[in-house]
Amino acid sequence: MKIFKYFFILMSNFLLLCTCSNVEPNDIENENLNDRNIYIEWENTIGGFAWDILSSVEQTSDGGYIVGGSSNSPIGADKTESSWVSYAQDYWVIKLSNIGEIEWQNSIGSGNEEDMNAGVHQTMDGGYIIGGSSSSDRYGDKLEDCIGPAITTFDFWIVKLDSFGNIKWQNTIGGTGNETIKTILQTSDGGYLLAGDSNSGISGDKNEERYGNNDYWIVKLDASGNIQWQKSIGGSAENILGQVLEIDNGGYIIGGSSNSSVSGNKTVPTNGHMDYWIVKLDSSGNIQWQISVGSENRDNFSSLTLTSDGNYLLVGNTFFPDKGIMIVKIDSTGTVIWQKVIEGVLPNEHSGVQKVIRTVNNSYVIGGTVLTESYPYQSFDFFILKIDENGNKLNQIILETPGYDEFADLEQTIDGGYILGGQSWSTKSKDKSEDNIGNSYQASDYWVIKISSDF
Repeated sequence: MKIFKYFFILMSNFLLLCTCSNVEPNDIENENLNDRNIYIEWENTIGGFAWDILSSVEQTSDGGYIVGGSSNSPIGADKTESSWVSYAQDYWVIKLSNIGEIEWQNSIGSGNEEDMNAGVHQTMDGGYIIGGSSSSDRYGDKLEDCIGPAITTFDFWIVKLDSFGNIKWQNTIGGTGNETIKTILQTSDGGYLLAGDSNSGISGDKNEERYGNNDYWIVKLDASGNIQWQKSIGGSAENILGQVLEIDNGGYIIGGSSNSSVSGNKTVPTNGHMDYWIVKLDSSGNIQWQISVGSENRDNFSSLTLTSDGNYLLVGNTFFPDKGIMIVKIDSTGTVIWQKVIEGVLPNEHSGVQKVIRTVNNSYVIGGTVLTESYPYQSFDFFILKIDENGNKLNQIILETPGYDEFADLEQTIDGGYILGGQSWSTKSKDKSEDNIGNSYQASDYWVIKISSDF
């Protein structure tokens, strides 16, 4: 029964992040439905015979790629190391060559409960940092017990790897409630910033009371993984962190969603059921400013990026006034410069954006998942959308398969192209060259796609 739990968890989380549009996909400019695969340079389906859930992909300094996610697959197919127990997820990190071939991999877990990887990134020393959440006590690769009750609560679990994927150090960080990490990044001083959600009060490593059902929780580590400072940020209701960026002055910009009224350390009211809530911190974690942006209905924040003029572009999903992608540009003080809703990209309520990046030519590319009707039955597919500096559509492609594919991450590559990643339950099709490795209805694989610079 536990295997089926993952499908429902993934679907539930995905639907919470999604929005829709009533406009048909053929309204999109520059889209040729017969040529949607011309941008694919290579793609690779990677997995074992159970659940393999990709969370992040990025290019490494040698021109290859590092892929992070979670797996409960045994040895078999692409997986050379079994998960510690068959029902529980472990971190699964894979290093790929520049053409997507596996160079090394490491399965990292505890063996008694869930270890869910939120992302892996290359560090200044050529190694890697993994940020995830764990409900496990010490066992296997994990050296510390869960701070709250094991099985029922999650902590941040941070693991530092060398350049070959071997563990150098690790730290379990949390309170007696639930901590779910969303973002980990290496900071300019060589340390790390962890960002996620927490519903713990003062307990364990957490030194501030919670304000709402969930709060943003920001933890700054030094280069060895020791806590330097932390900050709980929230109002009295739901506060859901999405992404954090370090900015040039050593501070941080935090993006997320909130339906809290003015309360806790939230000083701006909501406009509707859920708004984007953006908070600026200085380098010590002190709040400098905050804004709430949204309509009278539900607006779910997904991602943000720096703009070429030193401001910020925010993207997410909106239900009002029209269902679609809500894009907001704000300046460095949090003042809204412009905002717009892009229609005609997401044709239904089960579609949504996940990530935005700025390109080398100062356009922006947005990635997400769309529910399409191209096959005799509905399918979930990856899409990427390019917009200009003013939010106007330039191009879009959908990577079609006959099954369920959930987009996770996107980055521009050194050749001007793009690397995409997510998980797939699909058999081979026009845009996918390999069948799902496990049972396509009960197991997923990593799916990594390289898109050319022509897009």
